[in-house]
Amino acid sequence: MKNPGELAIKLQKARKVKGITYQQLASTTELSIATIESIFQGKQKNPTLTTLQRICDVLELSIDQLINRKDFLFYKKGNKTIFSHDRVAKDIVVDAKLLAKIEDPEKIMTITLLEANNDMDYKILIPYDLVKIMLVKGSLAVNNKKLKPLEMIQITKKELIKGTVLKIKKGTRGILCFYPGVSVRI
Repeated sequence: MKNPGELAIKLQKARKVKGITYQQLASTTELSIATIESIFQGKQKNPTLTTLQRICDVLELSIDQLINRKDFLFYKKGNKTIFSHDRVAKDIVVDAKLLAKIEDPEKIMTITLLEANNDMDYKILIPYDLVKIMLVKGSLAVNNKKLKPLEMIQITKKELIKGTVLKIKKGTRGILCFYPGVSVRI
């Protein structure tokens, strides 16, 4: 299928993160394999809310995350961090360890701690509203502005859309905050 649609893309990504097969999903949700495949391949565009809730419960995904057009998920895979957005078919793989997720009691933002595995110099294009980055230790420059330890920089939606250049040295630790909150799996 050429274009499976946003719903199918989100479900596929969530299924891969959890490492669940269609067979396991069908068995756990008590849905048929044909129904699961039809939804995950994008052939069934409008599954019922009950069907989606069963699938989301197994994938530990909320319906809100599933239908929110700005859903952004990142998770660790070995020593790498994967950034995945619902409107971008290809995930971004970053050579950094996702060390911790810090809970925001107000659930307004998502806060994570990452550590660079190697020197990195790249441009990020994240379709999101606002990101804040704070250097904990090491060397980090955002758009050629070198941060001092415990200094935080705010990157606006406009800056994120046009691209933000990060220069990071191996071993650098930083705190990454997303507004509004995004999904993080550790």
